[in-house]
Amino acid sequence: MRTLLVSVELTDAQYAALNGLAKQKAQDEASLIASAAVTTAADRELKRIADENMPRQEGIVGKETGDAEYVALVEEAEEIVDESTQLIEDVEELVADMATQVDAAHLTASGGVFYGPSGKEKWYSADMSRVELIMRDLGYPADSYPYHVREDGVKMFGPYVMIAADTTVRPKGTILDTSVGEAMVVDHCVEAEKVSGLVDVAVTWGE
Repeated sequence: MRTLLVSVELTDAQYAALNGLAKQKAQDEASLIASAAVTTAADRELKRIADENMPRQEGIVGKETGDAEYVALVEEAEEIVDESTQLIEDVEELVADMATQVDAAHLTASGGVFYGPSGKEKWYSADMSRVELIMRDLGYPADSYPYHVREDGVKMFGPYVMIAADTTVRPKGTILDTSVGEAMVVDHCVEAEKVSGLVDVAVTWGE
Protein backbone atom coordinates (compact mmCIF):
# COMPACT_ATOMS: atom_id res chain seq x y z
CA MET A 1 0.00 0.00 0.00
CA ARG A 2 1.05 3.63 -0.54
CA THR A 3 0.22 6.46 1.92
CA LEU A 4 -0.28 10.17 1.18
CA LEU A 5 0.77 12.88 3.64
CA VAL A 6 -2.72 12.92 5.14
CA SER A 7 -2.46 9.22 5.95
CA VAL A 8 -4.85 8.06 3.24
CA GLU A 9 -4.17 4.48 2.23
CA LEU A 10 -4.35 3.66 -1.51
CA THR A 11 -3.79 0.50 -3.45
CA ASP A 12 -0.97 0.47 -5.97
CA ALA A 13 -3.50 0.78 -8.78
CA GLN A 14 -5.14 3.80 -7.14
CA TYR A 15 -1.82 5.44 -6.56
CA ALA A 16 -0.78 4.89 -10.18
CA ALA A 17 -4.05 6.39 -11.38
CA LEU A 18 -3.63 9.46 -9.20
CA ASN A 19 0.02 9.82 -10.13
CA GLY A 20 -1.05 11.24 -13.49
CA LEU A 21 -2.74 14.14 -11.72
CA ALA A 22 -0.84 17.15 -10.43
CA LYS A 23 0.69 15.97 -7.17
CA GLN A 24 0.09 19.25 -5.41
CA LYS A 25 -3.56 19.25 -6.49
CA ALA A 26 -3.99 15.74 -5.20
CA GLN A 27 -2.34 16.69 -1.91
CA ASP A 28 -4.52 19.80 -1.51
CA GLU A 29 -7.66 17.85 -2.30
CA ALA A 30 -6.70 15.14 0.13
CA SER A 31 -6.10 17.65 2.88
CA LEU A 32 -9.50 19.27 2.37
CA ILE A 33 -11.91 16.36 1.80
CA ALA A 34 -10.18 13.55 3.63
CA SER A 35 -9.53 9.97 2.76
CA ALA A 36 -12.96 8.91 1.41
CA ALA A 37 -12.94 11.59 -1.27
CA VAL A 38 -9.37 10.75 -2.30
CA THR A 39 -10.10 7.06 -2.74
CA THR A 40 -13.24 7.93 -4.68
CA ALA A 41 -11.25 10.18 -7.01
CA ALA A 42 -8.68 7.43 -7.46
CA ASP A 43 -11.34 4.89 -8.36
CA ARG A 44 -12.93 7.38 -10.76
CA GLU A 45 -9.59 7.85 -12.50
CA LEU A 46 -9.12 4.10 -12.72
CA LYS A 47 -12.53 3.74 -14.34
CA ARG A 48 -11.71 6.49 -16.85
CA ILE A 49 -8.47 4.76 -17.82
CA ALA A 50 -10.23 1.41 -18.12
CA ASP A 51 -13.00 2.88 -20.27
CA GLU A 52 -10.48 4.52 -22.60
CA ASN A 53 -8.65 1.25 -23.11
CA MET A 54 -11.63 -1.09 -23.34
CA PRO A 55 -12.68 -2.04 -26.91
CA ARG A 56 -16.23 -0.85 -27.49
CA GLN A 57 -18.99 -2.66 -29.29
CA GLU A 58 -22.34 -1.24 -30.28
CA GLY A 59 -24.82 -3.96 -29.45
CA ILE A 60 -27.63 -2.57 -27.38
CA VAL A 61 -29.45 0.74 -27.69
CA GLY A 62 -27.99 3.16 -25.16
CA LYS A 63 -25.20 0.79 -24.06
CA GLU A 64 -21.62 0.29 -25.19
CA THR A 65 -19.78 -2.82 -24.12
CA GLY A 66 -16.78 -4.82 -25.12
CA ASP A 67 -18.26 -8.03 -23.77
CA ALA A 68 -19.55 -9.88 -26.86
CA GLU A 69 -20.86 -12.72 -24.73
CA TYR A 70 -22.98 -10.32 -22.70
CA VAL A 71 -24.46 -8.87 -25.87
CA ALA A 72 -25.26 -12.35 -27.17
CA LEU A 73 -26.96 -13.31 -23.91
CA VAL A 74 -29.11 -10.18 -23.95
CA GLU A 75 -30.15 -10.79 -27.56
CA GLU A 76 -31.00 -14.40 -26.72
CA ALA A 77 -33.06 -13.23 -23.74
CA GLU A 78 -34.95 -10.78 -25.96
CA GLU A 79 -35.76 -13.61 -28.40
CA ILE A 80 -37.04 -15.79 -25.56
CA VAL A 81 -39.27 -12.94 -24.35
CA ASP A 82 -40.67 -12.47 -27.87
CA GLU A 83 -41.35 -16.20 -28.25
CA SER A 84 -42.97 -16.36 -24.82
CA THR A 85 -45.18 -13.37 -25.61
CA GLN A 86 -46.34 -15.01 -28.86
CA LEU A 87 -47.01 -18.29 -27.06
CA ILE A 88 -49.12 -16.51 -24.45
CA GLU A 89 -51.12 -14.78 -27.19
CA ASP A 90 -51.68 -18.12 -28.97
CA VAL A 91 -52.86 -19.76 -25.75
CA GLU A 92 -55.19 -16.85 -24.96
CA GLU A 93 -56.70 -17.09 -28.44
CA LEU A 94 -57.21 -20.83 -28.04
CA VAL A 95 -58.84 -20.36 -24.64
CA ALA A 96 -61.14 -17.70 -26.08
CA ASP A 97 -62.10 -19.99 -28.96
CA MET A 98 -62.78 -22.90 -26.64
CA ALA A 99 -64.88 -20.71 -24.36
CA THR A 100 -67.35 -20.13 -27.17
CA GLN A 101 -68.15 -23.84 -27.23
CA VAL A 102 -68.99 -24.35 -23.59
CA ASP A 103 -72.74 -24.20 -24.09
CA ALA A 104 -72.91 -25.48 -27.68
CA ALA A 105 -72.53 -28.89 -29.30
CA HIS A 106 -71.88 -27.46 -32.76
CA LEU A 107 -70.93 -24.33 -34.65
CA THR A 108 -73.28 -21.42 -33.96
CA ALA A 109 -73.68 -17.86 -35.15
CA SER A 110 -72.98 -16.45 -31.70
CA GLY A 111 -70.09 -18.77 -30.95
CA GLY A 112 -68.34 -18.12 -34.22
CA VAL A 113 -65.79 -20.91 -33.76
CA PHE A 114 -66.09 -24.61 -33.03
CA TYR A 115 -63.63 -27.48 -32.99
CA GLY A 116 -65.42 -30.17 -34.92
CA PRO A 117 -64.58 -33.72 -36.03
CA SER A 118 -62.47 -32.56 -38.97
CA GLY A 119 -60.79 -29.51 -37.44
CA LYS A 120 -61.45 -25.91 -36.49
CA GLU A 121 -64.73 -24.58 -37.89
CA LYS A 122 -65.78 -21.02 -38.64
CA TRP A 123 -68.65 -19.65 -40.66
CA TYR A 124 -68.97 -17.21 -43.52
CA SER A 125 -71.82 -15.61 -45.41
CA ALA A 126 -71.41 -15.01 -49.14
CA ASP A 127 -73.21 -15.27 -52.45
CA MET A 128 -72.75 -18.89 -53.49
CA SER A 129 -73.98 -18.56 -57.09
CA ARG A 130 -70.47 -18.47 -58.55
CA VAL A 131 -69.43 -21.40 -56.38
CA GLU A 132 -72.49 -23.35 -57.51
CA LEU A 133 -71.69 -22.75 -61.21
CA ILE A 134 -68.11 -23.96 -60.73
CA MET A 135 -69.31 -27.12 -59.04
CA ARG A 136 -71.75 -27.74 -61.90
CA ASP A 137 -68.86 -27.49 -64.34
CA LEU A 138 -66.96 -30.02 -62.23
CA GLY A 139 -69.75 -32.56 -62.79
CA TYR A 140 -72.24 -32.02 -59.99
CA PRO A 141 -75.68 -31.63 -61.66
CA ALA A 142 -78.51 -29.60 -60.15
CA ASP A 143 -80.92 -32.52 -60.02
CA SER A 144 -78.59 -34.51 -57.74
CA TYR A 145 -77.04 -31.56 -55.92
CA PRO A 146 -79.64 -28.80 -55.65
CA TYR A 147 -78.63 -25.64 -53.84
CA HIS A 148 -80.85 -24.81 -50.88
CA VAL A 149 -80.74 -23.31 -47.40
CA ARG A 150 -81.48 -25.46 -44.39
CA GLU A 151 -83.87 -24.24 -41.69
CA ASP A 152 -80.97 -23.36 -39.40
CA GLY A 153 -79.42 -21.12 -42.08
CA VAL A 154 -76.75 -23.56 -43.25
CA LYS A 155 -76.28 -23.53 -47.03
CA MET A 156 -76.57 -26.95 -48.66
CA PHE A 157 -75.35 -28.58 -51.87
CA GLY A 158 -77.72 -31.49 -52.24
CA PRO A 159 -77.36 -33.53 -49.04
CA TYR A 160 -74.09 -31.85 -48.08
CA VAL A 161 -73.23 -28.75 -46.07
CA MET A 162 -71.29 -26.30 -48.24
CA ILE A 163 -67.87 -25.55 -46.84
CA ALA A 164 -64.66 -23.79 -47.88
CA ALA A 165 -61.27 -25.29 -47.11
CA ASP A 166 -57.68 -25.31 -48.32
CA THR A 167 -58.33 -26.92 -51.69
CA THR A 168 -54.65 -27.78 -52.12
CA VAL A 169 -55.12 -30.24 -49.26
CA ARG A 170 -58.86 -30.90 -49.52
CA PRO A 171 -59.85 -30.54 -53.18
CA LYS A 172 -63.33 -29.47 -54.21
CA GLY A 173 -65.70 -32.41 -53.89
CA THR A 174 -64.00 -33.74 -50.75
CA ILE A 175 -66.54 -35.11 -48.26
CA LEU A 176 -65.89 -34.74 -44.54
CA ASP A 177 -67.74 -34.54 -41.24
CA THR A 178 -68.46 -31.25 -39.47
CA SER A 179 -70.34 -30.35 -36.31
CA VAL A 180 -73.34 -29.27 -38.44
CA GLY A 181 -73.42 -32.36 -40.63
CA GLU A 182 -71.68 -34.15 -43.48
CA ALA A 183 -70.12 -31.55 -45.76
CA MET A 184 -68.58 -31.08 -49.19
CA VAL A 185 -65.70 -28.75 -50.02
CA VAL A 186 -67.06 -26.36 -52.68
CA ASP A 187 -64.90 -23.26 -52.16
CA HIS A 188 -61.34 -22.24 -51.32
CA CYS A 189 -60.56 -20.73 -47.91
CA VAL A 190 -57.46 -18.53 -47.93
CA GLU A 191 -57.18 -18.53 -44.14
CA ALA A 192 -57.04 -22.34 -44.17
CA GLU A 193 -53.72 -22.11 -46.00
CA LYS A 194 -52.21 -20.97 -42.70
CA VAL A 195 -54.51 -22.77 -40.22
CA SER A 196 -54.26 -26.50 -40.77
CA GLY A 197 -57.63 -28.28 -40.88
CA LEU A 198 -59.71 -25.08 -40.85
CA VAL A 199 -63.07 -25.18 -42.64
CA ASP A 200 -65.52 -22.33 -43.29
CA VAL A 201 -69.18 -23.28 -43.19
CA ALA A 202 -71.41 -21.38 -45.63
CA VAL A 203 -74.44 -19.88 -43.84
CA THR A 204 -76.97 -17.06 -44.03
CA TRP A 205 -76.31 -15.90 -40.47
CA GLY A 206 -74.57 -12.69 -41.52
CA GLU A 207 -77.00 -11.78 -44.27
